[in-house]
Amino acid sequence: MRCDIISVERNNNVNGDEMSGEYSINQTKIFISSPVQDSLKEVRQGIGKMVTKIGHIPVMYESNFGVAGKDSIQQCLNMVKQSDIYILFVHNESGNFIQQSGCTVTHLEFSKALLERKEIFIFVEKNVKKCFFSYFWPLLKEIFNGDQAKPEDILSELLKLKKKENFANILEHIDANVFVLLFDICQNGLWMNDLDLASDYREVIKQHLSEVLQKGLTYLKIENEILSNSINSKIFDDYKGLVMDTLDSIEIKTCTNWHRFLASIMGHMKGKDVLKGRGKYLQEKIGRYEHCNGCTLYKRNGSTLELIKPAMGVASEEHFLLQLIENEYYVVLTYNNNLTEPNIFVNRMKMRMYITLKVNEFVLCMHFPLGQLWPTVCNEEARNDIISSKHIVMLMGFIKSVLGGIKDG
Repeated sequence: MRCDIISVERNNNVNGDEMSGEYSINQTKIFISSPVQDSLKEVRQGIGKMVTKIGHIPVMYESNFGVAGKDSIQQCLNMVKQSDIYILFVHNESGNFIQQSGCTVTHLEFSKALLERKEIFIFVEKNVKKCFFSYFWPLLKEIFNGDQAKPEDILSELLKLKKKENFANILEHIDANVFVLLFDICQNGLWMNDLDLASDYREVIKQHLSEVLQKGLTYLKIENEILSNSINSKIFDDYKGLVMDTLDSIEIKTCTNWHRFLASIMGHMKGKDVLKGRGKYLQEKIGRYEHCNGCTLYKRNGSTLELIKPAMGVASEEHFLLQLIENEYYVVLTYNNNLTEPNIFVNRMKMRMYITLKVNEFVLCMHFPLGQLWPTVCNEEARNDIISSKHIVMLMGFIKSVLGGIKDG
């Protein structure tokens, strides 16, 4: 395969020449997603032809990327990531359910598109959509009360409703996992278009693609600025590498302004979403910590840890001298256990997370507020996601190099 051409073989299931031929690598790739269902087969084929006819590449499992012997689900998710636009069609069947992920393959594809921040267009058969908003959306919205619900939790609530006679009849004709997907779409704030299988829905899709083009033209106007920022980012990466590589070989006599040093650390420690694996294929957000709002630095002095003033932000100067036998304090625990890599502590009562670090005779402690206590806030997977983030790794490496190079440290 040449590097400037993507070859797509004709699929015997799709009539016409539109799905075959060679495509420029710069063409827009549009992933067409739906459960495997007879009523949607013609929709997929029709949209595939239309996408090709207007000069784009339709990405469809049955047409141009399914390879026997490979993990078909992972293939789908990889192709969602490589695509530019994601179009989802939903009728009354939900498709294959993946037990370890707690949702269907189609739901996994949607979640991947959401995670990768793709342009997403959703079409739901009009009667299914009407049924969802008439019966299930109000109830589920009240049950979860604004909390981000997981697919397995939504399904659990739907199965409870199935025991009631008026809902049982609906769920016999429409798979419960269809409503799980629709609720997830709504709780992520996405719009659902009506899909009328008897009318020409292709015009609506063309309008959406035109809107994407208009958005793209906006970015073209600032193309030079974007390219300049990209170049500057590469220069910064090179500069960062040089600084980090050379700092360890430099001896610093002392720090002349601890206030400025700690304020700078606090200002650069940003909050982030915390992710964990959802089954084999995806990550999902399980919580969030906010920007650092407090920072303290202690240094050993004999049998004590002494606070290097001032404490920054919400951090208190009340405990300015800590005995090394007082292991109830996170900084003492960090020093005594020689935790020379970033470590996390959580105070549930204060709704606060602490990241501590021991460097020679110093112990740094940073405070981060928690918007909410998610169930797995203290587990190893959540901690690893926080500590391994590029931002934390880079800043902690810099802090270790600076504190480690101080002569009287």
